[in-house]
Amino acid sequence: MRRPPASGRETGADLIIADIYMPNKSGLQLIMELRADNSTIPVIAMSDGGRNQNLNPLSYSEVLGSVRTIAKPFSLEDMVAMVKEGLANQAE
Repeated sequence: MRRPPASGRETGADLIIADIYMPNKSGLQLIMELRADNSTIPVIAMSDGGRNQNLNPLSYSEVLGSVRTIAKPFSLEDMVAMVKEGLANQAE
């Protein structure tokens, strides 16, 4: 029997990168669940604007507790810089 993949809680994730629009659970839901559990794991939220271009889901993610946001498309260098920053801030 295959075990389901481990969650961040079980593996002790140092940082989470979440897309706002994911199947089964949105990135906003994930952030809300983490913060409701008093998790301090930094979350970087990403989105291409999604289904409704009149809303800015990344601004909602900041209100809910993401440490950074990035709009698609983005460069690898930008994402690496955000990850380094998120990890450095977590270490403080």
